[in-house]
Amino acid sequence: ADTSPLSGDILGPGSTTGDSISAGSRGNTSCWGIWEVTIDPDDATCDIVPIRHADFAANVTMFLQEPAGSTSFFMITNLVIDMLTQPGYIIVDCDVGLRHPFPGLDQFTGFDVRGVFMHDEEFTSGLDSDITWAGPSTAELLNPDGFTRWMNFSEFTTTSILGYIEGALGTSGLNPSATLNPYKYFTDDLGKDDELADFFALSMNLEKRGYFRPGEVNSRHYQMIWPEGPVTFQYAVVASWELPDQLPPTNIPDDFPITANCAEAVLVSWSDNDSTAYYEDPGSFGGDLLLKLEVFDWGVLDHGTTIADEIDEISFESLGGIISSPVTFDPSTLVASPGTAVSSVFDIEILGVQPTGLFDQEVVCRVTSAIQDSYDYGLGADVPDGPLASYIMFDAPVKDFGGEVPTAVAEVCTCMWIPPGGSVTFDGSQSSSPNGAIIDWEWDFDGNGSFGDPHIGLPEYPTYTYSSAGQYDVNLRVTDSAFQTDTLDPDEILTIHVGIYSPPTADAFICPTIGFIEHEGEFEGSGSTGTIDLYEWDFEGDCIWDYEHPTIGDTTHAYTVPDIYDAVLRVTGNGCDSVETEVRMIDPLGIMENGNFWDGEWGAWEHGHGGVPYATYIEELVPDDIFRHKVHFYRGGTSDGGTTWVRQLLNYDVTGFDELYYNIFFYIDWNNLYGDGWMGGEMAMAARIVYRDADSNVWQAWIGWDDIYDGTWQWDTNWLPAYVTHHSQEVVALDTWHERKTIDLMTIDPQPVEIIQILIGSYGWTWETFVGPTWFSEE
Repeated sequence: ADTSPLSGDILGPGSTTGDSISAGSRGNTSCWGIWEVTIDPDDATCDIVPIRHADFAANVTMFLQEPAGSTSFFMITNLVIDMLTQPGYIIVDCDVGLRHPFPGLDQFTGFDVRGVFMHDEEFTSGLDSDITWAGPSTAELLNPDGFTRWMNFSEFTTTSILGYIEGALGTSGLNPSATLNPYKYFTDDLGKDDELADFFALSMNLEKRGYFRPGEVNSRHYQMIWPEGPVTFQYAVVASWELPDQLPPTNIPDDFPITANCAEAVLVSWSDNDSTAYYEDPGSFGGDLLLKLEVFDWGVLDHGTTIADEIDEISFESLGGIISSPVTFDPSTLVASPGTAVSSVFDIEILGVQPTGLFDQEVVCRVTSAIQDSYDYGLGADVPDGPLASYIMFDAPVKDFGGEVPTAVAEVCTCMWIPPGGSVTFDGSQSSSPNGAIIDWEWDFDGNGSFGDPHIGLPEYPTYTYSSAGQYDVNLRVTDSAFQTDTLDPDEILTIHVGIYSPPTADAFICPTIGFIEHEGEFEGSGSTGTIDLYEWDFEGDCIWDYEHPTIGDTTHAYTVPDIYDAVLRVTGNGCDSVETEVRMIDPLGIMENGNFWDGEWGAWEHGHGGVPYATYIEELVPDDIFRHKVHFYRGGTSDGGTTWVRQLLNYDVTGFDELYYNIFFYIDWNNLYGDGWMGGEMAMAARIVYRDADSNVWQAWIGWDDIYDGTWQWDTNWLPAYVTHHSQEVVALDTWHERKTIDLMTIDPQPVEIIQILIGSYGWTWETFVGPTWFSEE
């Protein structure tokens, strides 16, 4: 059969072909087609012939009334008029039913049908002056599913279904001026009072893609309000459609392409996400709007993209002042979580809002399309000059008090057991508020219930001196920018002990003190002595006690960020003592650009002097298995010309390699160097690589040294054999912990087949160092 849109067979026998119009190739919404309609007044029948398929939105109002159809296709029932609930206004409740005008013709199944309520403009958008909408002085739909720009009188001026059509049941001659109008959504199985977001949350409903099958009747409840006077309105019924893939369709909606649905977001819904916006009086307001915004867009089923890819931008504005100026978000930068198969939920934060009251804080949200950005389908019809978008309006959530109360937090970074005349510094900087900044810290240092005691230092870091022995409870009251206050909970009140005590002795052992992030280290306080009732660890030195236990002082901790931390152990019992240790964390994976580590087994580190392994000049060698490296503490000092060294046996096969990177973690505490080095300005620190060639010859090359004793690891080709090529130095990470050298093995003659050891040594120095794992990589 001929399936051309010009064929009468699409609708059935007896149809006649009308004149065609040109249609553009851009996809999005169309209605139930473009039709030529012929009415037979004798038998009240009509022949409806599709002129051709066209991808555009259309106003199908004409098919719901005379002469193309009948007003029986547009039904208003359960009409209730209320003039008492809100004096000065008329509230009208009714059910609006739509009957699909083409029963038996499944090829004209409609999608995303919207019944639009139209009236005159009252407000103008701050984002686009062409966007206007009605308000309380004109007329409003109080329970809309959304707002649309389609088919407004001012901008869609082309005659017929390409533009505005006066509804027979509306006010004749009204010509409503608003360009953005509210609508209710019509689809099969959607109840008249159902929330559209709840309906689409069910996959069985979502799979129907919002279809409206021929012959079906769907009803929606409208609640409208007018100021006292004449009740006037107009309406449009906008539907989406595209020719099905086969005629007649046997599987609805699957026989229809996704482009049969609307191109813009079909639904935008919002929910409060613990907003802190508040209004108490004209001098007390503020807070933030924190929202969850779910955007539904059929396009993801057609384009294989994410919802964020379907959206160009999300914007918010308010005419009531709660949002002082429009704000716009790039969806790709927002935190998003999955919703349904065609939706995502975006976290929206609009900070520093300015409510002007508890109610009527209307916010307008616009979600613009990124896939199809225009209302123009190339049909020569008048359309708006603006981006294709979906809109919602809602009353922002505003509390009648300054948001939630703040949270007071107070700590003591040192001991709380002091002698008379001693001072204590407190820390209230961790106090916070959801309403904004903390603006005042008031302290009660002596427990008498009176806040605002004098002190020295900043109010968040006060220092107070206790002259008399005794036990003092310390409380803190904080005030935020919303003038809300909070004090410490009873179990958080600090107790300062002033007197003569015999405190315990804190002894912290941390292994390693230089380590890799994300791996746990040992934090041991069990070596502390004396009477101890409480062990506390502050791993970051930020005055937050991360670990507390009455009897156990040992724990583990992993750092997640490379940095240098001041870890503090505090022990308390008839007094208090604390000790601080510097802990340095590095990220080896972050150091290597491509993360190319040799994952083989590192050999054991050995120590010695001259050619004698395990010479007595090494004071201590401390292993650490957690980080797969050794922490070395050793001292050497001799004038016999020998080198005090540590070495690592690798036995690393380099057969076939042309070039290698030599990597080593090497850190010297230059503040703890002892002596001058008996060789004066000659090589103070050095590293060398020992090779083996194919003939089992063993030889070595010095590759680094330091002759200025400042921690700068010098690399000089003067110390290299002629057959070794040295490339540029690369030092990264904190301090100079990582050294990376390029060794061109092609220039070494004979070509090595194995690297058997790395040695780091010193001539005549007494020194402390950390030596990490040595490895070779190809990149």
